[in-house]
Amino acid sequence: MFRRYVAVVLIVIAAAGYSEADSRPFSLKAGIGYDYLSQRYFMDSLAVAGIDTVLTRYELSSDYLNDLKGSLELAYKYAGENLFDLSTRLEQTQDITRLKLTSNWLARWTSLDLRWRNQIEWRHQADSASSTLGSYVSGATNLKARRFFSQSTAVWGQFLADGTDFRSDLQYGYDFYRVTAKLGLEQSFGILSTASLHGFMTSREVSDSVTLNYDGYGIEGTFSGLLSRLEIDFLTRWEKKDYNRAANDDDYNRFELDSRSRLDLGRQLFSRQVLELEMTSFDPNDPLNDDYSRLGGTLTMGVSLGSLEIDAGPDFELLRQPDADSSSAEDYDEIAAQVGMNYISVTGLFASVEHRLGKRSLGYPNEYQSDFSFYDLSMLTSWPISRGLELSLILSATWEWHDQETEDNRSLLLSSGLTYRF
Repeated sequence: MFRRYVAVVLIVIAAAGYSEADSRPFSLKAGIGYDYLSQRYFMDSLAVAGIDTVLTRYELSSDYLNDLKGSLELAYKYAGENLFDLSTRLEQTQDITRLKLTSNWLARWTSLDLRWRNQIEWRHQADSASSTLGSYVSGATNLKARRFFSQSTAVWGQFLADGTDFRSDLQYGYDFYRVTAKLGLEQSFGILSTASLHGFMTSREVSDSVTLNYDGYGIEGTFSGLLSRLEIDFLTRWEKKDYNRAANDDDYNRFELDSRSRLDLGRQLFSRQVLELEMTSFDPNDPLNDDYSRLGGTLTMGVSLGSLEIDAGPDFELLRQPDADSSSAEDYDEIAAQVGMNYISVTGLFASVEHRLGKRSLGYPNEYQSDFSFYDLSMLTSWPISRGLELSLILSATWEWHDQETEDNRSLLLSSGLTYRF
């Protein structure tokens, strides 16, 4: 299959090559990459020697991903009165073949615009592979229409559907499909500020486990804008979810608020503010889940040095379960110091690095969980090495040092790719 795919790509590219380079509707991108996901932690084990029992410590490590991959992507783009693009991507590792098809269509008229996006993915896993995800086919469609009543006011509706069909019986993999409908109002304030309010309804059906079916509805509001020296993105959401289970198990109401802003202080100085709030309330008859609230925030001060920005400040997070029994409650207070660096050059090089060093104190420590210190590192890089050649890198790592040393752990995620666009 792979050889036939390459042959088709080469024929199409050869045909497209007769056009001027800037007007070619087709593009080909080939690349190699590496994905790695690992978790390592320490635990105690009992080793018996004669009549004595000796407590020994050993290290247990699990590598969930360790794959070298190759990819080939063919894309078609049309830019006229309407916009249309279509792409197909083939990705191959030692054990997994993945084929993804995506399309995007945007049409505009005087008082109406339509956007329709689709994605289909086929994943095949070799029988000898150790991963339990297996083979599947998944798809998603997203159709959104906006009707303008003036240059600044519009009503919009959106329909979304997605689903997954696993090709074999899996312990944790369930076939499902889900549909969502939204209806909202959008208001623009000048060019750089927009507010939106919409209601939504969603339903999920799981053919292999009817207790995972649910219906939900809610309302969501957003604001994004530039107000003098303040840039802000604000989201608030309330959702009611009803699972198909007896005695209203797992049913909940959830309220979420997410606010992210940046204030220009002048003289190349700035400040970033983040506030996150989540409040979840389960049915009073639910025997397993407890109501909880989570509050987090970050306040940093920074300086802009040309293409480089550096900021630092405190970060906190609190979790409370007021009705939970002390033996199961997961209350905690977390405080950390955060340092971030962002670099964007005129040549297209982008790099973002964030460090977090902190301490989480549990409200109810016990023999199974204890307070711990942690260090988080995250990095995102995109580097256009030369025309058509680009290197990308995603790195996320966490170290935890617990009061009970047997709970110490480390997790590492690395995803990298080197691609060339013809």
